[in-house]
Amino acid sequence: MIIKKVVDPLKKEIEITISANTDEEIDNIVVAITNANKTLLCTDDRETVPIKWNDIFYFESVDKKLFVYTKDKIFSSSKRLYEIESEMTDKFVRCSKSCIINLSKAKQFKTSFGSRLEVVMTNNEKIIVNRNYVKDIKNKISGG
Repeated sequence: MIIKKVVDPLKKEIEITISANTDEEIDNIVVAITNANKTLLCTDDRETVPIKWNDIFYFESVDKKLFVYTKDKIFSSSKRLYEIESEMTDKFVRCSKSCIINLSKAKQFKTSFGSRLEVVMTNNEKIIVNRNYVKDIKNKISGG
């Protein structure tokens, strides 16, 4: 990959030109750039803060409340899990009826009992993938 950086004080907005030999490569780069600064408004005990999607490890719905997990904090969101699913990037995948994980924050996948999968996140949290979602996750991590 060749990256050229040009600083032009006369530019009023950022201009990005991407050259590649396939549309798919370009589309993947465009999605990554577009979603790099995408945020979700979340609430902790004291305040409402924007959380970058790249900082989110997983979402969990409990008793009709949505919790947003980052490396070391838990936030809540007024959104529903199905709304998150419609907004999420290709790094996120549903792993049960009540949970969506960020695959870019996964460091290890282990086969578990009952045709399940255990995902160890980079912060060492473990998430069990329901057997109905194992195939989807395996397809995502294999690029399929």
